[in-house]
Amino acid sequence: MSGKKKKSQKAKDGASVESAALEAPLVGSKSAYDKFAALAQEIDRRELLPMRGDVWLAYHNARAALDAVMSREATIKAELPAAGVEGLREMPELALAVAFADEQVERASTLAEELDELVHRARRLRKRLLKSADALAEAGVVPESDLEKIRRGDGPVDAADDLLELAALLGSREGTLKKKHAVPGKKLAESLEIGAEIKGRLQPGGPSGNGAGSAEVAFAEEMRDRLWTLLNDRYQRLWRVGAYLFGQSVEERLPALQSRAALRKGVVKTRKS
Repeated sequence: MSGKKKKSQKAKDGASVESAALEAPLVGSKSAYDKFAALAQEIDRRELLPMRGDVWLAYHNARAALDAVMSREATIKAELPAAGVEGLREMPELALAVAFADEQVERASTLAEELDELVHRARRLRKRLLKSADALAEAGVVPESDLEKIRRGDGPVDAADDLLELAALLGSREGTLKKKHAVPGKKLAESLEIGAEIKGRLQPGGPSGNGAGSAEVAFAEEMRDRLWTLLNDRYQRLWRVGAYLFGQSVEERLPALQSRAALRKGVVKTRKS
């Protein structure tokens, strides 16, 4: 095989290693998240680093760098007693905490989108049910003051409460409505279902947790950024220890958190299936 062909094959092999590695998912750890959450919350908000990187790369590069540094553990304990070896050892676990936090951002975003869609549907149904309720008020069947209370609210909780109240109101007086104002039983059932679903998502312990919508997404994003900041701080400590141990060759031995060079060199290994 010629030199050019060898180089070409080597480049393809390197690309395939990187591609295979990046396809392997990194599963976050809730126990790791719980372990570091309190410490992450102590970080000054002004010092937070927004997570813009790939936590998969950070995890595997941190492991590769940690292996390199810990190969000189005896030297570290003898000459750098303040380095905090145990804290450095926690870096892969800390990366798993970041991965879990990132998963929570995705989950919160999905739930927020679902909630927005439910509220949108609730408001459309509310508008239709109000027309029928207005007909009852004009006929003197229900007090106008009851409908006035329903019209006041505008938030997601109000939309849910209004649907439940209107569905109950119209369902109990179905026989008094003229055909053009009547609401099909399926719509009443849908209104009760959507109203209950929104209420369940918005109350503590519901599918959306203790918050809802954008507030929960914002909290999840902040916790992810806090843990990401903590991971970067730990890596800087590891880098300083590496610089002491390896001097100018530290960059060759410790990959940057977002470096793909270690993948191409085979230092960072793919996950086993």
